[in-house]
Amino acid sequence: MNVYANGRDLLSIGVIPLGDMLAETALVKLMWSLGQTSDIEEAKRLLTKNIAHEFSSRTVEPVEPPETLKT
Repeated sequence: MNVYANGRDLLSIGVIPLGDMLAETALVKLMWSLGQTSDIEEAKRLLTKNIAHEFSSRTVEPVEPPETLKT
């Protein structure tokens, strides 16, 4: 969201970037986050934490093969 002016404008007014998360998923996660804590900063942290693979990060993390496939 830092590349284009519109994205920077959204960030400046407090929009929380959630990557490629679907709007419906974001709404449910927001409701869940607000149900977990009354602290807004903690709710923001929970909202951006990838708990159940609800969004993908831009960095690819290495995946270990299962034990049966290792040589």
